[in-house]
Amino acid sequence: HPDVRDHIRENLSDEYRIIEARNGIEGFEKAIENTPDLIVSDVMMPKKDGISLTRELKTDIRTSHIPVILLTARASEDHKMEGLETGADDYLIKPFNIRELKTRIGNFIRLREVLIEKYSKRFFTPDVTYDVENLNDRFLKQVSDVLNANLSNPDFGVETLAENLAMSRSQLYRKMVALTRMNPTDMLRKLRLEKAKILLEKNAGNIAQVAFEVGFNNLSYFTKCFRQEFGKNPSQL
Repeated sequence: HPDVRDHIRENLSDEYRIIEARNGIEGFEKAIENTPDLIVSDVMMPKKDGISLTRELKTDIRTSHIPVILLTARASEDHKMEGLETGADDYLIKPFNIRELKTRIGNFIRLREVLIEKYSKRFFTPDVTYDVENLNDRFLKQVSDVLNANLSNPDFGVETLAENLAMSRSQLYRKMVALTRMNPTDMLRKLRLEKAKILLEKNAGNIAQVAFEVGFNNLSYFTKCFRQEFGKNPSQL
């Protein structure tokens, strides 16, 4: 309802950038386009209700990581369970206290930061096990598998990675930044450097051989990137 949207926007716009949608279809389109940090949705909406919207958001790899808070005037336990079973992260009964909504939003934003740190660390942990039942884990495993299979190819880049994942470059960029705070280009470079460090520590070749094996065809650039990442030259390992 326009009045509800106005009320939420007026109370949150001093802390957050707000993107509005008038119905569930528009909401899903804007979620795909903008990859927001969090979504607050009414349950009762024209064209697509909040339950259907949440189900679509949580089963689409591009938006599965986004927390969803549902607002509803239906206070029964069955209605609440319906929303939570669909994948909603929280449920607020109308009329709601705006301070409570602010608190819940703040808690989810902080939780996202914890998860981001977790995902970014796990991604660069050798032989990490992913939960493929979790869409975000499954996505990161796909990214990791594709990157590791192409580390030695100096021509492999973000465009090819996006094609392998059946995503546009911009969608891939937004998803990776949302999950790890790293863009795909930086992630690929860091993964190559981490692999190079492991190979050098194992004496698996000289510096030039290792640089070539992880996709660097310019030795001076490899040394520069290595020094920036680890604070020392490859020869110092």
